[in-house]
Amino acid sequence: MEQRRVRKRDEKQKLDTSSFANDLISGINSSSNVDEVTAYLEKSGDTLDFRTYSEQFFDIIVAGGILAPGGKIASEKGDKSKFCVFEAEGTHEEVLKYAKMLEKVASRYRYLSAHLVDEMEKLLKFIKAFSTEDMKKFAMFTAFILQLNVCEVKVLEHLFVDAQEMVAVEFIVEFFRAWLSTGPISSLASMFKSASLDYRVMDLFPVNKRSFDYMLEQFESYEGLEEIVMWQRALRMTSFKQDLVETLVQALTEKKEEDDMIQMVAEVATPNKLKHSDVITLIFEALVRSTNWNKKSDVMTEQALNLFNNNNKLLLSYTGTKKSQVYLMNKLQEYCYDSNQPLMKVYTKLILLMYKLRILGEEAITQWYHDKHSSKGSSVFLEQMDPMMKWLKTAQEEEE
Repeated sequence: MEQRRVRKRDEKQKLDTSSFANDLISGINSSSNVDEVTAYLEKSGDTLDFRTYSEQFFDIIVAGGILAPGGKIASEKGDKSKFCVFEAEGTHEEVLKYAKMLEKVASRYRYLSAHLVDEMEKLLKFIKAFSTEDMKKFAMFTAFILQLNVCEVKVLEHLFVDAQEMVAVEFIVEFFRAWLSTGPISSLASMFKSASLDYRVMDLFPVNKRSFDYMLEQFESYEGLEEIVMWQRALRMTSFKQDLVETLVQALTEKKEEDDMIQMVAEVATPNKLKHSDVITLIFEALVRSTNWNKKSDVMTEQALNLFNNNNKLLLSYTGTKKSQVYLMNKLQEYCYDSNQPLMKVYTKLILLMYKLRILGEEAITQWYHDKHSSKGSSVFLEQMDPMMKWLKTAQEEEE
């Protein structure tokens, strides 16, 4: 008896689903443009019960009919909406109209946004079954609804689940192009970072093609993705820099030979064409992070002096230019001000040590003093450096 009731309830649900689709498609097709469709949907949510049939609602908005497992439309011939993402012209402008339509309807019926996450996850699994043209339109639509905050970025994680074919790459290319047509790269990068996807773009490529160089080669072959290439290059460089700092911290902690550390740095800096001014800031970061600073000021001062004295060869390797020397002085200034204020009192003493070790030159020190210093605590540091600057000037005059 109970089984018969369940069967009847299932049949009723199936009948209701079909009726919902027919009613919704009929109402949409009675409209003459997207604006009229939007107005119709905004007033029909309660009547048609979008909450109960949210999956079918989204299927019809995207594909024009209810999708069967696998991604093909299950509706009978003729039962298809003429206003849907797949029926739109394949331009950013036209697809954006449907994203804005959904934004308006979802703001009227707020529960739709929560249901949309499940629907998008399902649709992203179907992209292999979509025609190339429909897949591209869906990629544009996905970019726009994320840009409009209609849906959560976490839905994109499903692109990475089975990235064995180039379809995921083709999807993300259209996604990127759509996003950049209306929004800045900064917002895209921020969104990907929030979902920890910024360093995973390469994972969308099949395993046998999953390399950074190949990824950039593919992106460079598409018009309009120059900013994507620059973004990924910057992330790659950031990753290299972070890895280098961590490697140096470990080497310093283990008291490795300076020559070995210089080689470690060169193996990263040379092939990636890192500037000396960039490298010296990484070396400085590793130096201060590798030190377990004592709270007693006199002991801390001794630690700092020993730190620069014992690693002078490493510092000398990347302070061959005035620019890199000024960078080093500013990094020390900002570190003292932001992270280790007791060292502010001995800033001049540390600069003098590095001057005597030939890590810093007179020209760089003078340049820093006059107009290249950091703004952080500048008045304090400049006042402290006054005696040294007078001493340098006197020494120069006597030498002349």
